Amino acid sequence: MRRIGLTLTLPLALAGGCYDGSDLAAASGTDSDGQASDSDDSDTSPDSGDTDDIPETPEEALDIPATTAIPRLSRREIDATVAEVFGIVGAAERFLPEDPRTVVDTVSGAEVEAFDTFSGSKSPSAVFVEGLEAMALDVAREFSADTAQVEALAGCTPSGDWDPDCLRSLIDALGLRLWRRPLTAEEGDTLLAAATEFGEEGGHAFAVRMVAQSLLQSPEFAYHHELGVDAGDGLRYLDNYELVSRLAFTLWGQGPSAEMLDLAAGADFDDAALQDLALQTVGDPRAEQQMRAFHELWLRYDELLVTDETLAADMRAESDALVDRVVLGEARWSMLLTSDETFVTPSLAEHYGLSEVPDQAGWVQYGNDGRAGMVSITLNEGETELDIDRFSAFGNSRAGYAPGSSSEVITRCRSW
Repeated sequence: MRRIGLTLTLPLALAGGCYDGSDLAAASGTDSDGQASDSDDSDTSPDSGDTDDIPETPEEALDIPATTAIPRLSRREIDATVAEVFGIVGAAERFLPEDPRTVVDTVSGAEVEAFDTFSGSKSPSAVFVEGLEAMALDVAREFSADTAQVEALAGCTPSGDWDPDCLRSLIDALGLRLWRRPLTAEEGDTLLAAATEFGEEGGHAFAVRMVAQSLLQSPEFAYHHELGVDAGDGLRYLDNYELVSRLAFTLWGQGPSAEMLDLAAGADFDDAALQDLALQTVGDPRAEQQMRAFHELWLRYDELLVTDETLAADMRAESDALVDRVVLGEARWSMLLTSDETFVTPSLAEHYGLSEVPDQAGWVQYGNDGRAGMVSITLNEGETELDIDRFSAFGNSRAGYAPGSSSEVITRCRSW
């Protein structure tokens, strides 16, 4: 198994079993037991006069307890999940808007860089809703036309032009993959009832299209919620399906695989079982791709102010090569900032003015001009100093951004 050093610390984040669900309950109008709350919307209206909880300074804002948002999947996560389940590549990229790469810090008011998984950057919009609808229709149309794939996923072959029993099997199987949990009997019955009219009038494939489109357009697919199970004393714990979903989105950047969902259907995970599953997930090629994506989003080395497309491609390959050498190899993670070698094509080496110009793309020494690692690679034309903010956030990528410094990052890296 290839070593991915950074991700070996991530299972620790998955073991945090309990949290206070009051913030989610408040947002949904229910108490922690799921019962409707007695709060009156008028109590929180602008005219109610209750402004004691509104912070007046940044210092007061920092004292407000953190709340748990329900994040919407990023376009990248939707793309990867659709490709995993349907084998259709690039659907989200074709139809959905790009996720914002900067947000306004609510405390400082400054614009800061953000990961594409940051929930605070994803306000509801007609553009996203219409894009999701168009994507769902396109994917459902292509999927329903692939009889072999439909039958493989459903585990049955329609007995005629319209087979409601076989469609119900598909609803349960596809619902599990897309909603990342088993559908309730009521959910399955409702979807089957809605699809029956399509099946009776247009045939089985038409009903399949309706089912796939409905599942993809649902908030259950587009949002990654973790409501948990009541553990008493105001605490909740994540169930198996929520745990494998968190594991898959963290380490793969997509929904859980069929195998992970099968495991989730068994006994509750203990710490040892969860750790074993996390290590297996880390060893999967999908984890390698996720780590590349994390570094690209964090270091922003795809945002090059270079108009020459060939030169830009060479620079991108240079950064990718260093990330792969560190993340997938045996090098220490601090080498991202300290490497005395870089991967260049002959033309890129000449562009940089390196003393060593290779005959073909390969690793060469920087020389004695003071350049090292990503500090050199990510400086755009005209830049003479490193923008330290680029190296200031290493933490939970779903959190979006976090304060820190390059020295803190290197210290933490060396301690692993």
